Amino acid sequence: MRRAGSLASTPKAALRERLVKVETRKWRKPAPTTFRECTQPWFGRAETRRGRKPGTVAATRTRLAHLNDVFGDVAVASIRPRDVAAFVDDQLGTFAAGTVDVHLNSSTT
Repeated sequence: MRRAGSLASTPKAALRERLVKVETRKWRKPAPTTFRECTQPWFGRAETRRGRKPGTVAATRTRLAHLNDVFGDVAVASIRPRDVAAFVDDQLGTFAAGTVDVHLNSSTT
């Protein structure tokens, strides 16, 4: 299968092409994507496409700020359930359980 921007016509050729790029230092492993890097485009799309009311947009922005305070600079791939559990425990010291639940589920709204 041929991919856009690739001269490879078979999987073996694609692998060979990629290995050549690695060996000639023309390919770099991409940097890990942080939580903040994921939330910013998501929020921008959600804000414009879904036609949210200004109050909903402001509330979601606040929820994401709470999440970004903790996870913003963390690589998404490295966030584990124990990290989320620690966030919940910490937030329960400040917010009601329902509020913490809303913070965690803001990414689905």
